[in-house]
Order: sequence, then C-alpha cells, then structure tokens
Amino acid sequence: MASLFAWLRRAAGSSLTAGGQKGENDWLFSLARDRSVRPGALASAYSMENSTFGKLERIRKRRDYLTLYQQGVRKHSEHFTCIVCPNPSGVRRLGITIIKKVGNAVTRNRIKRLIREFYRLHKPRLPASLDIVIMVKVRKGLPTHQEVKRELERLLIRTRDE
Repeated sequence: MASLFAWLRRAAGSSLTAGGQKGENDWLFSLARDRSVRPGALASAYSMENSTFGKLERIRKRRDYLTLYQQGVRKHSEHFTCIVCPNPSGVRRLGITIIKKVGNAVTRNRIKRLIREFYRLHKPRLPASLDIVIMVKVRKGLPTHQEVKRELERLLIRTRDE
C-alpha cells in the first residue's frame, strides 16, 4: 500500500499522461496532490464526514451495556428490542447485541451491517446525548433492508417523541 502512495506521489510530481506528455488536466494525479481539484470533492467530503460511524459513537464497554440494561427504556418491534437512555457525554452512541441463535455468522453480520447503516444515515434525526442499544430477536426469516428501516424508524421516532 505504501508503494502505491509512493508511485502516486512520483507520478503526481512528474504529471505524465498516458501518452507520455505532461498534462495538468489528468484527474488521477491531481487527485493525489489535492482532493479539491475534482469537481464536487469538497462538498462530498464534508457530507461523508458527518455520516460516518466512528469509534466515539459506539458503546464498547460492558459496564455501559449493563447500565443501559438497568436504567434504559425498552421499546419492542417484530425483529428488535431497542433500549434507550440519555447519557451525560453529549454524544449519541449505538450498541448492537445479537445472540448466536439468530443464525450463523454471515446472518448476524448482515443484520449488524443493516442496523449500522440505518444509524449512520439517520443519526442527524436523533438527539445528541442518547445511548441506544438494539437487540435482535430470534425470528425465522432474515429481516430485509426495508423492514429494518421501517421498524427502527418506528422505534426511534416513538422514542424521540416521548
């Protein structure tokens, strides 16, 4: 990977095009030098930065989960149980718990990816200082993307209104 970046740096310095001529309009090499050269790069970088799911937004410690289980408010849907509790840090955080009875590792990871994607896209609509734990219930079928979206919107909008 380091060799790829070294190659891009060398190529950007000489800025040779495919024909061997120097050209300043080659987008690949200008991208290596400055990301803002490509049209729309600056605007998309800011929107993507706001819709990431970073380390600070995850509930990672066991004691945080235990506190949420004891003090949080539970909401239920067909596939999920959502536990919500305000936190003093001012950062919204998400935790996902799923047991092995739900399915094999592929199934469990798919459900977790769907939940994380929903959270990533809808987190501006959630309050800033909130801890959310989503527990997946054991069901026969795997929930689709639309079912996950519909159920979590219902759970989190209901939670936000209260």
